[in-house]
Order: sequence, then C-alpha cells, then structure tokens
Amino acid sequence: MEKIIFFLLLTLFLSQIVVASSHELKRHSHGVGKLYLNKLLKKDSTIDNNSSSSNFSSTIDYLELDIFVLSQKGLKDKDQIKKLPGQPFVKFKQYGGYVTVNKSAGRALFYYFVEAHENFKSLPLLLWLNGGPGCSSLAYGAMEEIGPFRIHKDGKTLYRNNYSWNQAANLLFLESPAGVGFSYSNISSEVKSNGDRNTAIDNIIFLLNWIQRFPEYKNRDFYIAGESYAGHFVPQLAEIILQHNKLAKKNLINLKGIMIGNAVINFETDEKGMYEYHASHGLIPDEIFEQIDRYCNFSDKALPQPHQCDNAIDIAIADTDPIDLYNIYAPLCPKSDDLSTTYYTSNKNSINYGMQQEIDPCSDDYLIAYMNRPDVQKALHANVTKIKYNWQPCSGDTDGIVPVTSTKKSIKKMKLRVETPWYPWFHKDYEVRVLVSYIYRLKDKDQIKKLPGQPFVKFKQYGGYVTVNKSAGRALFYYFVEAHENFKSLPLLLWLNGGPGCSSLAYGAMEEIGPFRIHKDGKTLYRNNYSWNQAANLLFLESPAGVGFSYSNISSEVKSNGDRNTAIDNIIFLLNWIQRFPEYKNRDFYIAGESYAGHFVPQLAEIILQHNKLAKKNLINLKGIMIGNAVINFETDEKGMYEYHASHGLIPDEIFEQIDRYCNFSDKALPQPHQCDNAIDIAIADTDPIDLYNIYAPLCPKSDDLSTTYYTSNKNSINYGMQQEIDPCSDDYLIAYMNRPDVQKALHANVTKIKYNWQPCSGDTDGIVPVTSTKKSIKKMKLRVETPWYPWFHKDYEDHGLSSSSVAGFVYENLEFLN
Repeated sequence: MEKIIFFLLLTLFLSQIVVASSHELKRHSHGVGKLYLNKLLKKDSTIDNNSSSSNFSSTIDYLELDIFVLSQKGLKDKDQIKKLPGQPFVKFKQYGGYVTVNKSAGRALFYYFVEAHENFKSLPLLLWLNGGPGCSSLAYGAMEEIGPFRIHKDGKTLYRNNYSWNQAANLLFLESPAGVGFSYSNISSEVKSNGDRNTAIDNIIFLLNWIQRFPEYKNRDFYIAGESYAGHFVPQLAEIILQHNKLAKKNLINLKGIMIGNAVINFETDEKGMYEYHASHGLIPDEIFEQIDRYCNFSDKALPQPHQCDNAIDIAIADTDPIDLYNIYAPLCPKSDDLSTTYYTSNKNSINYGMQQEIDPCSDDYLIAYMNRPDVQKALHANVTKIKYNWQPCSGDTDGIVPVTSTKKSIKKMKLRVETPWYPWFHKDYEVRVLVSYIYRLKDKDQIKKLPGQPFVKFKQYGGYVTVNKSAGRALFYYFVEAHENFKSLPLLLWLNGGPGCSSLAYGAMEEIGPFRIHKDGKTLYRNNYSWNQAANLLFLESPAGVGFSYSNISSEVKSNGDRNTAIDNIIFLLNWIQRFPEYKNRDFYIAGESYAGHFVPQLAEIILQHNKLAKKNLINLKGIMIGNAVINFETDEKGMYEYHASHGLIPDEIFEQIDRYCNFSDKALPQPHQCDNAIDIAIADTDPIDLYNIYAPLCPKSDDLSTTYYTSNKNSINYGMQQEIDPCSDDYLIAYMNRPDVQKALHANVTKIKYNWQPCSGDTDGIVPVTSTKKSIKKMKLRVETPWYPWFHKDYEDHGLSSSSVAGFVYENLEFLN
C-alpha cells in the first residue's frame, strides 16, 4: 500500500474494507495554516466553516434538478481515450471529457474515468473528490494517489500503479467545482464564488448526466470517496443524493457509502488537532502549543483572537514553514526547470519504512509537465476552452495538516454512538579502580583485512577483544572503523546500544551508523552512504559482558551486570583500548548511544570525569555525549510512550486516559490498581502485532530461506523523501551473516566458541522511547533554557536558501535536545 491513512467511515459505509492512499506533497501553501485561517475569518465564499450539517441546505425541487439532465447520446464513444501519451499497455478502458452542469452559464465539469482492471461489469463505481477547496482530482487522485498510472520523472511517460483502486472498483475522478483543473464556467465570477452548496448541486447534476452517458452504471453500487476539504464535499453530496432519491421515490443514484481520509470536517477541532500533532511530533515547542490551546478559540464566533494566540500561531507557522507538512519526514523537491535534475535523479538510494511503493517529492513537477503537453490534453479531450495559463494541480490538505488527532477530535464532537469498540492497528503484512594492561602489538593483530562480501574501501577496520578483568576472564568485544577521510584529525566516537543487552556491532555498526549494510542474501555487504565515519572515527562496543561476542568465564556475572559494573568495565575497556591505539589518547572523544544507553552513556561520562579529576589530567579527552530515544526516567518514559501510542492512533484515547489517571510509574508505586493493569493489558494487546520501533512498517515474514524474505517479493517501495532503504527483514540478514564462521574469523570474534547462535537482541527506540518520553524526562530535570526552541528544518532546504539545520530542539544548560 502507498501511505496508510486514517479513514473516517461514516454511517452510510456499511461494509468493512481496507483502503490506502498516497500523501499529497506540499504544494504552494499550508492549506489549513494561517492563510486558511484568514480566509475563514474573512468568510471566504469558497470555504464553508460551518460545523453542523444542519447549516448546509441542499434542498432544491426535484423538478428543478431534472431540467439540468441533458441528452448524452453518442458522447460516451467520443470520450473514450484510445491511449494516453507514453502509457503502458492495459486491458481496461479509459474515458475523459466534459459534462455540462449549467447550459445557460456555460458551466462544465471535466472528468476522467477508468474501468476496473477486471470484472468491470460487476464491481462498484467510486467517485473520487480531492479537497482544497480547489484541488484537481485528476492531478492528485488519479495521477498521484489511487489511479492506474504514475508519471516518470521525464514528464513524458507513464508506469503502472500496482496499488490502484481500479483493482477493486470502477474509478471516476471529477475536477470540481468549476475553475478547478480543466473544468470551467463562461461566467468568470462564478469561479470565485463557488461554495459548498453550489458545488454539491453541480456535482449531483454532473452524476445524473454522467449516468445518462454511461447507463450501465445507473443501478450499480455507488461510493463517494475523497480527502481533505472533501470532508465537506463528500457528505454534502451524499446528503443531496439521499434527498433527491427520497423526493423521486426511487434510487436516482444507488449510493451505498462514503469514505473520507484526513477530513476537514470542523475547523475548530481540525485546527486544534493540527497543532497538537505538530507538537507531539517535535515540529513546534510544547510551550507554543500550550499557548495555542489556552488562548486560541477556533470557533467561528470567536473574533478577534487575542494577541497571545496570534503570536503563538505566527511562531508555529514560521517553525513549520520550510517543512513538507503533507509528509513531515520528507525533504522538498529541489527547484529546477530541468526535470532531469530533480530529486530522484541524484538520490537513488532511499529510506523505506516497510511500505511497497516509492513516493517522489518531485512528482508534482512531472505531473505539471505532463498535463500541460498539448498531446496529453488532446488525448484526454481536455482544455477545450484553451486556457492561456498553465494547468495547475493546486494545494491539498493531509497528514500534518489534518492529521489523525484532528479527525478524532471531530468524531468526538459528533457524539456518535459507538457500535464497535476500538480495534487495534495491525499490519496486514504481519510481525573504580582503573586496571590497565599494557598490551603490545595487539592493534596489528586486530586489523581486519577485509570482511567477507565487503566492497572496496580505503579506511581501515579493526576488531577484537579487550580484557577488563583478567581474574574473572571477562573481555569485551569491539569493532572499530577509521573515518573515511582525515582520520588523523577527526574525533573518536564510542557508540553504545541499549537493551540493556543489545549488540552495538549488530545495530550500531550494521544497521544504523556503521559503514556497511548486509544484502538480503546474508552473504554480501554494501556501503552505507550515510555512515557517521564520514565525520568521526567510530568505535562500537559490545557491553556488558554476555552481549554479542563479549564474555565472562564466570557465568553468574552475565546475569548480574548492573549499571555501575557496566560503567566500570567500560572505562577500563577505554583506557586499555587507548593503550592499544595511542594515537587517540588526546583526541576529542564523544560517547553516543540510544535507548538504555540513556543510562550507560551519562554514567560512563560521569566516571570518566571523576577519574580525570582524580588524575588531575585528561585520561580520556571527553568533549560531549549524545543519546537518541533515551531511557532516562522510567516514570516519564512509560507515560510518554503511551501518550505517543495514543497520539498516533495505536491505542484508543480512552485507554491512554485510564493509564494517565490510574497508573503511577514511579518506583515506589507498587502494586498498581486494577484499572491501570487492565488498561496496560489492552494497550499491549493492541500494539503487540505492530513493530513499535517503526510503527509504519510491516513485520518481516517468517522464513528460514532468506530468498523468500520481504524485499524479494516487494520490489516497489514507498519512500518518504529520505535517502536509504530500510528493510524490515534486515535482522535476518544480520543474524545469517554474523553466524558465518568466515565472518567471525575475519572479525577476530567468538574466541570462546559459543555453542548457540549469536543474536543481536532488541533495542528501544521510536514507539518505545519516543520524543514525548524524552521531552517529559528533560522537563523533570528542571534545566535552565539557554536557547529557546528552534524549528525542525530539513537540511535539504539549503538549496532553497534556508537554514541547513535538520533538527529542532532546545539548548539547555549543558544539554541540547534535538528532534
């Protein structure tokens, strides 16, 4: 599926379905940002901010409506599209053309229709409407979301969308209201005065005429779907259809249900939910959201807003302005008039979040180029008015604009009766004393000539053991890679994974910041173009003893490792390692890690500083520490985790409210009340089949044969504007590779010949220790803020003349929070 989005299934929609849609990339404005707010406050006639359906009146006489239904004889055959330019072969038929909805005004709406891939004679008819208001369903719905084709980056050729909805329905895309896309009116003032009521009337007149042109669909099951401002268009069209079916005492249109994704329903809840989403994802500071929540009243009777509200919204808009709010993890498309220089020409590697089809941030450019070609317009039977300006797709509203938080707030305001309780979001694809031993010539013995299946590299690698307690026979395994360039001057960075009990060789080196990744054959490696060894010399340590290839001859020690013992072993390791690599003795040194390294990293830093002070010199030249998704304080971590799960739709709000109310996660709060235990049991059950380390990814299918893993059969993959693929089966390739005798020999590892398979274990990130947990932990520290919140800009915005920062955050005394 492309991008899985939350769909509001309204009362008409009776059957259970699985739906998918791609995102709409950032267009030329934030659809529900302050520009939209200003339009609403000025009562822009194209936007209806009434929250109740009772404010929408679609009642017109049936006989009045009937006079707009014109003869359609012979028009169907004229509308058939033989073949679109650059289109691959398909078996289904396509049609495109105009339907007049008001002859006296010269008003006609353009449509594009594709039959179902198979069984078109029995499958339902689905009408797709994009929002805006003022967005083209041909542009987004047909060509970037659910239609049968995508446009190549040459702007000239098409390729198949393997996830088109025409595998399940006959698809009708309507450019509505007049003035959108190729739709037009001969009375230009009408284009500026379109409102919800007029749009609904035009849309039903279009449908009744279209059914005359395609009579085989007169009694076919009919659905209406859309997104964004279609949260108005879709239910209002459904209402007027039902009214006229009732007036006619028969089904003029056999409406069965409606679907809306990321729906603009109620401005008050939409706007509040949007800013809540931005804060929960680290796009704006909590303080700004708190001001918006406190001072802003988004109801239509609340003008003017107090200055505190205006100021907070100004800051929120400034912080998010350079971000693609339709896909907050994606960069923008570099500006270029030459399509050959667009994003994916130079960014062939791409991060993949377990989905199946690539999204290109430059797709709008290809769309505009294609749709403005005269041969394409001719094939579509479009642009009969010969508009003198370039066709444009407009702007839509999704994701960070009308996110799940907004939709849930709107549904709550409807006060509907719950017929089926919350059901969890499953993936369909699955599941000290300083002890220094002076060691000579060990560095040369530790050098790795070449790892099996490794591509050529210029930097050196080392692997081996450092004894940290000779009498106990305790030794820690390390893997070290020099910087790609300037290794003699760049700093040394120690990476620690968490767990506790997770291998830094496994995750840190082979799946995160190291120089290589493992191919799905489990035998060969490829370069990680974003390895941190482009900025530092990287030292990965498997700690404490018992993790990975690290060991102790006293087996009971492995079970009794604690934070203090781990910190002592780690500083002993470092002092011995520096003896082995003396060129790093005075080098700038940093410690980094994730998850439970929120304990390991600061505790190691503390013990280093203590011994530097005792020695009255820098034994280790520590300059700083970094921790990602840090386990710091169980109370705040746990509360923040469940808050994150609720804000991302993984657990129902009611369950989070029970956890928030009844659970006390402090270490003195046992036992928990039964309300807490029950709520946590439900939360665990709801999230159990989900990969909480990447909530948007499927699990890797279970298979002993690597050739049958996920990416073997899923060659197309969604891309969120990032630069390198993530494979949900990467652990399988890692385990296969690390358990090969030739790999262990090359690494100088497994000297104890463990009798069981080496395992990477599991770490804690993302949905486990998310940004919400980290922010709660930092607040509990009560540090002084030295630099206020700064916004989360993508580094790719440098091309747009903006800041090259790729993170947001605060600077506190002696601490910087980055998101």
